[in-house]
Amino acid sequence: MENPTLALNFEQIVPLMQLITQALGRTVRSQNDKGALVLLDYRAELLRGLDREFIITKYTNLELLKSDLHEFFKDYPVIEELK
Repeated sequence: MENPTLALNFEQIVPLMQLITQALGRTVRSQNDKGALVLLDYRAELLRGLDREFIITKYTNLELLKSDLHEFFKDYPVIEELK
C-alpha cells in the first residue's frame, strides 16, 4: 500500500459520508429546507476541507452549540426543545 494513512482515512470517511448523506436526506427535503446535523463522532474532524457545503465546528460547550443552533434557525419557528 502506497499511503497507509490515506487508506485509513478513506476507510473511515466513506462510511461516515454515507451516514451523513442519509441523515441530511431526512432533514432537508427541498431546496427551501434548512438543516443542521450535529455529529458526535471523532471522525467528523476528518471531513474538514472535503466539501464546501459543510461548516464543521468543534464544540466543547453545549451552551455555545445551542446558541449557534438558535442563530442558524433564527428565521424559522422556535423549536421548544432548544429553548
